[in-house]
Amino acid sequence: MDRASERPPHHQDQRHRSGPQPARDALLSLQRQAGNAAAAAFVQLVGRPGSSTNVPLFTVQRLSANVWWDKTPPPAGPRIEGSKTERGAGTAGGAHSTAFALFEWAVVHAVDGKNFADALNALLALLAGAKSMPGYLIADAPTKGKLDADYAAITSKPDITGAAALHPVYHTQVLQDLMVDVMRFRNLIPYTYIAGKSGAKGIGEVNEREGIAAMRAAWPGLRSGGPDPGGQRTKAFASGMRMTFDIDALQNWDMFAQIRWANVLGQHIRSVFQAFPGIPAPKQGAIQGRFADAVFKETALSPKRQKAVMENLPTSSGVS
Repeated sequence: MDRASERPPHHQDQRHRSGPQPARDALLSLQRQAGNAAAAAFVQLVGRPGSSTNVPLFTVQRLSANVWWDKTPPPAGPRIEGSKTERGAGTAGGAHSTAFALFEWAVVHAVDGKNFADALNALLALLAGAKSMPGYLIADAPTKGKLDADYAAITSKPDITGAAALHPVYHTQVLQDLMVDVMRFRNLIPYTYIAGKSGAKGIGEVNEREGIAAMRAAWPGLRSGGPDPGGQRTKAFASGMRMTFDIDALQNWDMFAQIRWANVLGQHIRSVFQAFPGIPAPKQGAIQGRFADAVFKETALSPKRQKAVMENLPTSSGVS
């Protein structure tokens, strides 16, 4: 149930009203003076201003997000200085074709450095982008219907539809909730999980961390648009792309494999470039080529089959 639906109508109106409200304004003052952490703790204890019950804003979850703000003065207003996500025990990779950490970095990079409105729009664009993934496009009717219902439930929340009228004291929690919703929704897209494989700690987590680290290190230089001497950043980024992909997602070759392999690889490539946006198209193409070559080498795919996959890959990945 949505938080707003749990309160009487006059409490819902109070959240969007711009007039003086002592309790609300006191909380806003606290947030500005003591920082987001203190304000969040305060709200967690007492509930939202005007609420007749002490309903906490935060619930204990295995997935959470946090944002904190800088002190940019008007008219630009505050911008997000930083953000992070956290996964609890038991949410590690191992059964994912694409490392879950990429979904986390996607929402972090979507909000960092932005004001509330721009961060909200960037997260909604990520959410919509999940419906461009090959796994969504090929999903059967029941699966697609469930995904569409989940998408509608997220985008129709009063906090989202009425975001422009929200008092700034609520901006932090709205963005944090949406970050979690985006990650959860992306995790539901077909091709994300590997059928018959259980998540486990170990080598998969090591590869995930090292792969993310390699891409984070290479990303600023690749994004700048300048040359990549010797292709070192391209190689490093492509290596990270490979390390965050589980090759077990590629099932045995059959009559449909050339399209299925292209879709699985293409979905991973899309996910990587969503998590690390802004890399110019020519460099994306070079990274895609190196990533595909690494996969083909490990799977000992014949040149004929490699060509068949590569003919379909640009359509699936969106990278030519």
